[in-house]
Amino acid sequence: MIIYNETTSDFLNHIYENKIGYVLKENVLTKMNKVVSISELNSWERSLPQMAKVIRDADLKNDTHVLLEYKLPSSEKRIDFLVAGEDEKGNKNAVIIELKQWQKAKVSEGDGIVRTFLGGRERETVHPAYQASSYKRYLLNFNESLYNDSSIQLHSCAYLHNYIKVKDDPLLDKRYRTYVEDSPLYFQFSDRELAQNLRQKVAKGKGQEIDQC
Repeated sequence: MIIYNETTSDFLNHIYENKIGYVLKENVLTKMNKVVSISELNSWERSLPQMAKVIRDADLKNDTHVLLEYKLPSSEKRIDFLVAGEDEKGNKNAVIIELKQWQKAKVSEGDGIVRTFLGGRERETVHPAYQASSYKRYLLNFNESLYNDSSIQLHSCAYLHNYIKVKDDPLLDKRYRTYVEDSPLYFQFSDRELAQNLRQKVAKGKGQEIDQC
């Protein structure tokens, strides 16, 4: 189930008009018969304007599509942000972007596990790159439109828009290398790199073909 599927033009308008939280809240109520919590609403209103800056800087065509809160089939997990379109050669691409409001993290034991401040205290949780990669694998395994249409290339990454990368940053520790190589991390001052990534993969629009995801 997709909570929000609009063109980049409509997405940017919803951001500029300060309506994105309201639109998502109403869509969740209509499609899932659920009331959105204040914390989730606040999360959208903090993170999505940051992605709007990236989308604007990527200079995507207006018919590139933005999908928000895409509920994975047979799961309670939801993809934060997905952009679908075509590259310069007409290849179809979709980019999963896991959004995090983290400010710092620590290395932890366990495969793909880190420590960060969540819910009022420091907790163990999955590495953002691991999470983004797992969503990509899930879609490739369970989504018929992507599984059967090999012309759609699926990519993944994570954007930590409040996180300032430091030397020998824990999130880039060698134990997480495989996940980061598969799903690159973008930090507070690497938004232009993320915009360039999207420009290369989806700038030419026509993202409506992934509507059936």
